[in-house]
Amino acid sequence: MSSSGRQPVERPHQGRGHGGDRQYAIPTGVVDLVGWQRRSRSWWIIELKRGKAEDRVVGQLLRYTGWFREEALRPNESLRGVILAREASEKLRYAVSEIPHAEVWTFDDGLRIRPAA
Repeated sequence: MSSSGRQPVERPHQGRGHGGDRQYAIPTGVVDLVGWQRRSRSWWIIELKRGKAEDRVVGQLLRYTGWFREEALRPNESLRGVILAREASEKLRYAVSEIPHAEVWTFDDGLRIRPAA
């Protein structure tokens, strides 16, 4: 632990603009993608699902974003959580709509990504 009481975290971004690592291990699990947007000083925690994502994935995303917010986020940084899936269930969309820092996105066969409708 650092003198602030927070665990030291190897920050996955280096260099300019954007950065990201695949399969970023933290104590609460393995995050599929961690991204950094330099301009907005925003971290992106992205959970990937190959098929239809159900509302149970919300707990998984919240474990990751909760740990990241408490252990790694600096005061001048923000955090977004995204569930990216081929399809999103109605229950998932309703659950995520109540979480200000989370979003659901879907992708198609051409790998076009868009917010879940």
